[in-house]
Amino acid sequence: MKVRLLQSISSPTYSYAAGQVVETSKDRGDQFVKHGIAEVVETAKNKPVKETATKKSASKKAKKGDDDADND
Repeated sequence: MKVRLLQSISSPTYSYAAGQVVETSKDRGDQFVKHGIAEVVETAKNKPVKETATKKSASKKAKKGDDDADND
């Protein structure tokens, strides 16, 4: 889990500065967020993607060809 630290923290095994983005275990990251020490950094892997459908329009060539046929 990637998190951005909102304040500096340290322990015997790590030391992080405020603003630093770190990769940590889900459990540790959840604890940091729960206690207001960090915020989750969204990545492409966990960011939801909005899907939309669009209609294809006729190409310019097809439209031009249709206009020429009407002139005959």
